[in-house]
Amino acid sequence: MDGASLWKGWLGVIVVDVASPFPALTSTLLDFETLGLIPGEWIFIGGDGASSDFVNAANNGFKRIRSIAPNRLEFDKSDLTMPAEDPAAGIDLKIYFGRVLKNELGSLVTRRTYNLERQLGAPDDAIPAEIQAEYITGAVPSEFT
Repeated sequence: MDGASLWKGWLGVIVVDVASPFPALTSTLLDFETLGLIPGEWIFIGGDGASSDFVNAANNGFKRIRSIAPNRLEFDKSDLTMPAEDPAAGIDLKIYFGRVLKNELGSLVTRRTYNLERQLGAPDDAIPAEIQAEYITGAVPSEFT
């Protein structure tokens, strides 16, 4: 997975909690805020073998993060309904997450405008000193090439 990050932990440390309206991963040892995740980001739980997955297959796969707390990672979207699971220790759980492009709130976006002038030259040979120009004020470009 190009650009993806991987976090490996122990299943005995991470528990699937479904007691609240939204399912979540909880841990008494891991601080999920240190992983650099953001709400709205998708993660993938599980690996290539049974030794890196939850026992219940519904707890593996793609999950969208709803909120992040030091010991709780809550999801609002999952490919399957997640059941509660308190697995045994000694298995490496893998969580994959990649780069994220996020639309920020309007108050966090800096809007920059530009003024452009393009000289068009003389309209004809009769008045060569009368140079025409086009002015664009307050332009907001969508891309620069």
